[in-house]
Amino acid sequence: MTHVQLENYIAGDTKYRYLKLDTNKGLQKLLFITDTLYFVNPKMREDVIKIEEENQQRTELQQQADEKQKEADALKFKAGHPKK
Repeated sequence: MTHVQLENYIAGDTKYRYLKLDTNKGLQKLLFITDTLYFVNPKMREDVIKIEEENQQRTELQQQADEKQKEADALKFKAGHPKK
C-alpha cells in the first residue's frame, strides 16, 4: 500500500513539474494561483479529497441509475411484447 502511495506521489509530482515547464502563460498563471491557494488554505488537500470522493459517489450512483433504467426499459419492452 505504501509503495503505491509513493508511486502516486512521484507521478503527481512529475506531472506538476512537467506542467510548470510548459511555456503557456495561461497555464503558468493557473499554477501560480493554485500554489498560492494551497499555501493560504491548509485544508486544501482535505477539501480536494472530499470533493473527489463526492464526485466518485455521484458517478457510481449515476451508473447504478443507468443500469436500473436499462432493466426497467427491458421489462417494459418484455411486458409489451408477450412471447408466442
